[in-house]
Amino acid sequence: MSSTILQSDGNSTAAGLACRELRYPVGNDRCARVSLTVAPGEALQVAGPSGSGKTTLLRVLARLQARLSGELTLDGAAAGEVPPRQWRRRVGYLPQRPTAFEGTVEDNLQLPFALAVSEEGYDAEGAAGLLADAGLEPGEYLERDARTLSGGELQRLTLVRSLLTGPRVLLADEPTASVDAATAAALAHSLAGWVDRGGSLVLVVHDEGPWAVLERRVLDITDAVFSRREAPCP
Repeated sequence: MSSTILQSDGNSTAAGLACRELRYPVGNDRCARVSLTVAPGEALQVAGPSGSGKTTLLRVLARLQARLSGELTLDGAAAGEVPPRQWRRRVGYLPQRPTAFEGTVEDNLQLPFALAVSEEGYDAEGAAGLLADAGLEPGEYLERDARTLSGGELQRLTLVRSLLTGPRVLLADEPTASVDAATAAALAHSLAGWVDRGGSLVLVVHDEGPWAVLERRVLDITDAVFSRREAPCP
């Protein structure tokens, strides 16, 4: 693995996902100010101590939580110019604690296509292949009630569902936190391959062991967090 510390360059015009002077709340009395870019075929790890706003940053980049100020762009287009549904098609988000929806595993995989989050149709063969890569045997899992899955199984299902929609950018919050070592290694290898094929990955990880296969830059946001008493936060 090659890992370097990212210096914020403020470039918000390059292909991929970028933000400049992005400000967002961290808890009730703190804010963060972050600039970053992640181009196609790149991976960026967001680092920092617990409570530094790593998960919040991913949610803001996914447009699931509002930013206070600053620029956010995708392939050079300002966030305000990209309709939310189109942003969801291009930017996938893997939460730290995913939720299973009513129905089978396959019903859950088909959900983004039923909601027109993806412009493409559901690919049953592709879904089976991705499930197998994630250690979920299709013959065993496709017809299972998704709400009976363990935390680790649900995390893998969420990853497969997101990859099926063909995102350009993937925001992954602790994607291997609830799986065993062998599955964590397989998932890290799968995401590394996705990046090699041109995907843009932004991730938060606690256990870095499985991620040795992924060449990535590191952005430490520890010093990006400040008290509202120190500076204005709008």
